[in-house]
Amino acid sequence: MPAYTVLRRGDRKWMVRISGQCLQEGWRRFALENKLEVGDFIVFKHEGNMVFEVMVFGPSHCERQHHTLDHDDVRNAERKQKETSSEKFESSGLRRDSTRTRLGPLGTKTVISIDNEGKVPSPKSRKVSSNDDEESDNNPYFLSWIKPYCVNWSTLNIPMGFAKANNLCNRRCNLVLRDPQQRSWQVELGPKFSHVCITRGWNAFFTANGLKIGDSFKFELVENGETPIVNFYF
Repeated sequence: MPAYTVLRRGDRKWMVRISGQCLQEGWRRFALENKLEVGDFIVFKHEGNMVFEVMVFGPSHCERQHHTLDHDDVRNAERKQKETSSEKFESSGLRRDSTRTRLGPLGTKTVISIDNEGKVPSPKSRKVSSNDDEESDNNPYFLSWIKPYCVNWSTLNIPMGFAKANNLCNRRCNLVLRDPQQRSWQVELGPKFSHVCITRGWNAFFTANGLKIGDSFKFELVENGETPIVNFYF
């Protein structure tokens, strides 16, 4: 028997089929009605009984307002998508299952970033290390890539959805970054304008690890005590 989950956003609910860790049948309608765009971050919070509370954040890490499309808009969007889908898939080389969205382990808050292939968009990305799967099963994390501001401002912004889900928004504290060699770097975490950022110590970590603009990374929160500890894979 196929498994189904309920995605809830605001006062609306959508039933979506699950296959393994992928959202399939019903996901397209959810994406259309919530106007999901390339680059959006999505937070899934498991509420029990296969019900997930969903929050959507744009590339600026600000939460998107919940304004769903009406039925006519959805039908028009679906018709337009069908008319252009073959041409788009052929020209881009995308697989037809690329609308599947991976869902993290139940009982966790998982953040994903949407691009055209369901991958982290990174034109010059290194591969994120594959030996981190065992540790990350029950830890919250997000995937992103090094942007120009990370170098120019010596700062790393934490997605607001991730910060809210893990109670990092109003904290100012030291944080330990562990690189893939398990070397530890003490940095400072705190609010900056409308963001939650890693500031002091980021430049030293960035330089010592030879990171470059476009490199993809995984930010895994392994401890969230007085001094949070993060595994930073790239």
